[in-house]
Amino acid sequence: MPLTDLTQKTVDKISDAVGADLSAEDIAAIAKIVEKAQIETVTTTSKTCRAVAVSELGADADKAHKLAEAIKEAETALVANLGGLR
Repeated sequence: MPLTDLTQKTVDKISDAVGADLSAEDIAAIAKIVEKAQIETVTTTSKTCRAVAVSELGADADKAHKLAEAIKEAETALVANLGGLR
């Protein structure tokens, strides 16, 4: 599912839960909160994955470094995608 769709579905669920019509400004503010949470989640998960890779492949430092770099590149791409939602 594209991230813009995920953000919109989340905003829609929040709007439904509130039970009132939200203004365009309210919807935009909620979308920014959701986007920020997505970026924080991606960043935290990526850091954890890199730490695990280095820990588990410590004996093979070259593989650990390559895997950590691949994870970092994926994080960068995803955060750029999330940033493009704005």
